Amino acid sequence: MVAYILADIRPLLAPMSIDISWGHSNEFNIFRRKATVEFHTPKVTDAQLRAIRQFIRSSWRTERKKSLMEEDKQFLDIVQRHGSMPNSKRKGAIKTFCEQVQQEFNALALEYGYKMHSTWKATLNRYNRLRKRMQ
Repeated sequence: MVAYILADIRPLLAPMSIDISWGHSNEFNIFRRKATVEFHTPKVTDAQLRAIRQFIRSSWRTERKKSLMEEDKQFLDIVQRHGSMPNSKRKGAIKTFCEQVQQEFNALALEYGYKMHSTWKATLNRYNRLRKRMQ
């Protein structure tokens, strides 16, 4: 810094800085990722903003994944309210769970105009596809 003062020139600062961190959310009891972007100048271009977004998505490994739709979020919320998908091989546990989720989701689907699940297996398939997409 002293050299800049003696030379009477302004130090060159990066126009922005990005900090990616991992942490635990006590509120939701989950591990989460956090990105903090600091701008050091008001002159940020659209291309720079797009580069920031791509950098964050690649560091989170989500660059080629679609975001969840509101319908998906509501479906997963219903699943979570019912506990979570049973992983036991106990006869009928998964079917019973999926039928309960199906019934509640179909009531919501009528209200919001979502596509209803015709069988409990459709509910199970949707859950498995969403879970795979989120990994």
